[in-house]
Amino acid sequence: MLGEKIHVPILCIRSSIASEHLMDPLEGTSSYIFEYFDSQVELEGEDGVREYPGNVCILYAPGQRQLYRTSKSVSHTWFHVSGEGLEECLRRYEIPTNRAMAGPFESLALATFLEDVRRHHVQREPYWEDAVTLLCRTFLRNLSRAISHGVVMAPPSLYQKETLMSLRRLRAHVHSNLKHRWSIDEMASLVHMSSSHYRKTFAHYFGASPIEDLINARVRQSKLLLRNSTMSVTGIAEYCGFTSASQFHVCFRKHTGGSPGEFIKTERPLSVDEGARPSAHADEDVDDLSLLYLEPVGYWRFDDDEAGCDQDYHFRYSRAIFHHGAVLGSGPHGGGALRVDGVRSYAEVAEPVVDTAQSFTVCAWVLIEDEDPGAEWMTAVSVGNDDHCSFYLQYCAPEDRFMFTVTYSETDFTTIHARGAAKPDKKRWTHLVGVHDGEKRQITLWENGELSETLPFETPWAAPGPTRFGAGVYWGALVDFWAGRIAEIRFFDRALSPAEIRTVYGHSRGE
Repeated sequence: MLGEKIHVPILCIRSSIASEHLMDPLEGTSSYIFEYFDSQVELEGEDGVREYPGNVCILYAPGQRQLYRTSKSVSHTWFHVSGEGLEECLRRYEIPTNRAMAGPFESLALATFLEDVRRHHVQREPYWEDAVTLLCRTFLRNLSRAISHGVVMAPPSLYQKETLMSLRRLRAHVHSNLKHRWSIDEMASLVHMSSSHYRKTFAHYFGASPIEDLINARVRQSKLLLRNSTMSVTGIAEYCGFTSASQFHVCFRKHTGGSPGEFIKTERPLSVDEGARPSAHADEDVDDLSLLYLEPVGYWRFDDDEAGCDQDYHFRYSRAIFHHGAVLGSGPHGGGALRVDGVRSYAEVAEPVVDTAQSFTVCAWVLIEDEDPGAEWMTAVSVGNDDHCSFYLQYCAPEDRFMFTVTYSETDFTTIHARGAAKPDKKRWTHLVGVHDGEKRQITLWENGELSETLPFETPWAAPGPTRFGAGVYWGALVDFWAGRIAEIRFFDRALSPAEIRTVYGHSRGE
């Protein structure tokens, strides 16, 4: 539940302030004001007037006098923020007001956050105020985490980067295999650490012990299944890796405040209880000999005409859940497709399907059904976490190009785009393939069996999931909903060769 709204009525990104500038209004404003300075500035807060070397922010409360002075030219980013939901967030995340705060604020991607807020204000698409509220909540949560460090952090060493990358890969692997009976000793051995060192290092980077993080992931997946499947509570407990139904009940109540049965009564749609059934094609083998050695680790065909939306729908290898009116439609070459409305419908798989820190390939047929979809971005396939995605297979309206987009890290939202070679024909299906080659340290986009662009990429990271079809997530908000159809989604846990990519493309066309 979103709760009360948070509003950002005024914002300014990276304005320049001349040297020897003094800001000293006698009275404050009727809303909160967040201000960030990237270099030396003198600020007045509750602890008096002090000079800071930069990378400092302050949140002024309504009516609070705002005083700052610059000795040289600085870059200044600020925004007004208000709403009943704001007060709850400030209390929950223990964010101080009227006091200068220093921390590792580079990870906040403040400019990106405000650009997204501005975009929602300008476009005013359905539920745009909810999207702004989600963006603000995520920003305030990340701000609280940065403040907790207390000082500006030094850049991580090479050893720290390698350690964090190893832990992210292991965490994604654990989250992809929740049914396994994981122990601290086993997890520690996979990253070549002692058990005590692993516990301490994991908690430092992820804010929870390995076991707490594992239980959180199991409860998160169980909620998805309780809401969208017809599995029994005992079956869900076993599927998610709990040792018994009683342990599941204890953990679930601790995390949610209620029992699994109570959760079903309040959260499960009636359409799920009416009966979902597996795809008639779930157990079929690949029927083309040329594809036998191209066995995907995930394959969604969307070709069961009797399956409806919001059902626990079983495809090959994994489960996809339909949300908010996503339905089945006709696909290319006589097959099926996922049809989404570009407003709020999408499908979701709880797992990441592939380890995005390693080599992988994602393939999909896509069709844009609206000549002028309105949104700047539309995402066909993505894998991410609660904040943003490791990759997006998507369409960019301003450039009128398909793109394979990746982000720098779990905390850095900076993107790299491998672009399509030409403007797409929106009246025709297009086969897209995004490849991350870990050995060559590059990403590549293919369109209809032809290479479009290859770019270097050296900082892949392991997203824990979920995998989404028809949407992405950015700054904690679901965004970039696809307006059209998506079909024959395949994931491979390696970088396919050009010949293999053309084989997949040709097989999809029935050649």
